[in-house]
Amino acid sequence: MGNTESILSEYYSSIRTSLNSITPLYEACRDGDDEKVQNLLTKYSHLDINRQEFHYGGNTCLHIAAAQGHDNIVKLLLKHGCYRSSLLNSQNQSAYDMAALHKESTRLLFLRQDTLDLSSKYSS
Repeated sequence: MGNTESILSEYYSSIRTSLNSITPLYEACRDGDDEKVQNLLTKYSHLDINRQEFHYGGNTCLHIAAAQGHDNIVKLLLKHGCYRSSLLNSQNQSAYDMAALHKESTRLLFLRQDTLDLSSKYSS
């Protein structure tokens, strides 16, 4: 295997894990590791950032960060285009629903982001 193939293989294996395990990004979001999340977000596609972990209740990175009350990580994920309400876990909850159940400041991040999105759309 050539050097380029080796590098690509290592890169993709670090992002996509087997179907039975969670991604490093999901782990960092769950554990509240802001710096690691910041670094990993640049390596993941939009699809991978929104990946549902079906062995962990169908939660996404945003679900778990919201449930844990990791406000800085929630901000980063929203900024990188995580779906805030369209993906539902096995309990039929969106990431916003999880935030609303756990911590008011986290729930408000979703609302502020919506407000910012709307104001930028209609201010011209």
